[in-house]
Amino acid sequence: MKLSEIAKALDGELVGDGSIDVVRAVHPAEAESVADLALAMDRSLLERLAGSKARTAILAEGGPAPEGLDGYILVKRPRFAMAGVTRLFD
Repeated sequence: MKLSEIAKALDGELVGDGSIDVVRAVHPAEAESVADLALAMDRSLLERLAGSKARTAILAEGGPAPEGLDGYILVKRPRFAMAGVTRLFD
């Protein structure tokens, strides 16, 4: 699934490359490849993105955007976004 498709489904704001293929959504510490989407909607997880293999992420709106990502999605309501991600990757 393309990052842009995920952003649209979550009604989020896409920043960066929306053509990136994503195969699964994971905690930043569990990312094993560049095709993993890091779920970093809690600000405490932002620092974990620095060492993550993920090149894409979902972030809460209003927080700092970490460096090193090729694309990310900003969401207004992280809990609703998490429910949407679960449906998309079921």
